[in-house]
Amino acid sequence: MPTKNEKIIEEEIIEEDDDNIIPSYDVFANPPSNCTKEERIIWLKEKLQESKLVKSTSKTQNFEEKIQGFLGNNCKVKIFLTWIFHANLFGKREMFVLESILKAHHDGGCVVILSRTMDSNPGRAVLQPVLDRGYRVLALAPDYQYLFSDTPGQGWLERLNAGEVDPGTVPITLNLSNLLRLAVLYKYGGVYFDNDMVILKDVSKLRNTIGIQSVDRKTGTWRTMSNAMLSFDKGHPLLWRFMEEFAWNFDGFKWGFNGPNLATRVVSKALNDSKYQFNLIAPIAFFPIDWKKIPQLFEKPNKNGPKDKFGEINGESYGIHLWNRQTQSLKIQNKSVIGRLISKHCIICQNIYDS
Repeated sequence: MPTKNEKIIEEEIIEEDDDNIIPSYDVFANPPSNCTKEERIIWLKEKLQESKLVKSTSKTQNFEEKIQGFLGNNCKVKIFLTWIFHANLFGKREMFVLESILKAHHDGGCVVILSRTMDSNPGRAVLQPVLDRGYRVLALAPDYQYLFSDTPGQGWLERLNAGEVDPGTVPITLNLSNLLRLAVLYKYGGVYFDNDMVILKDVSKLRNTIGIQSVDRKTGTWRTMSNAMLSFDKGHPLLWRFMEEFAWNFDGFKWGFNGPNLATRVVSKALNDSKYQFNLIAPIAFFPIDWKKIPQLFEKPNKNGPKDKFGEINGESYGIHLWNRQTQSLKIQNKSVIGRLISKHCIICQNIYDS
């Protein structure tokens, strides 16, 4: 069985507007590996045609009207998430993340979840508890052709549809998410968060900012960037450069190559170019603990264990990345650091602890 991170879903095929249909499997979850480039391209073209994933449809054709209508409703900070799994997989941990974002930006925060599956009756049912409390959240099926138009992503998408891009072995939906976050920020401006980022503070004052993920312990200089949190003005040139790098040097075989690794490559050069004006924020802001050590924050306190990080993270960080790829199977244990952070920053706070 595919893992949650692999189980990317397909949109309803028989009737694309009948959002009560629950698809039984994901056509993109397991791209072929032991085959030729030509075979991979043929496989992807068939799946794209079958799923209509990147086509403008009756469900997506009013994207601009819908998003402008929502964002024009007194939004002080525009926040974007993407969701590429089935709506039924938007579980309690994802709800905690959403609740933390809404609570931190309760005064004028508007959240758009770009997702074909959440823009459905099952998706709206998942979001109803926060909608009933007056929070502004919109699940909206993205129109990839519109969002990528007049950007470097347009040519890449055209080549993908024409069978001129080797999709590689990483699910194409993951790489579409990497490009989608850049395109939506470029067209509308705002903040993007990964859906495994618990937010602890209002980030509206962070403008044209990208987070440092790690630093060199000896020199103190940054080593890697992350695309898990991006805050940029509409039309910012760094976003354009990110999209150029994605389109020009796309690699579908390496996990992260078109995401955090792309951000690292581009930022390393853009820092020395005066036409890019942007800010780097230290790891403590969103990555207060290394991904290798994050599991310990899910464990209950142990007097012989590592120092309790709750006070430091809650006081100094804007958020904390949960590294779902490493922690999705972990239980949130009673009185763990992660559990206490969620408890302090959730809204509904339903069934936080697993043990």
